[in-house]
Amino acid sequence: MVCIQRLLLHTRIIMKITILNFEVAEVDTLELPAELNGAQIEALEGFIIGKGYSLGSIEWMQHE
Repeated sequence: MVCIQRLLLHTRIIMKITILNFEVAEVDTLELPAELNGAQIEALEGFIIGKGYSLGSIEWMQHE
């Protein structure tokens, strides 16, 4: 039981954002920095804009 709990504490879920970019007909997947895990939508959209995307020409989804 103790071994299982230690394993779970050291497991980090890597969150990603998949972006459907209609402007250039591409699908991109970006790994989120650890500090954005569980962040509000506004922070995630700020991250996306910072990567050079225009929110008006994309659809995006956060996932594991």
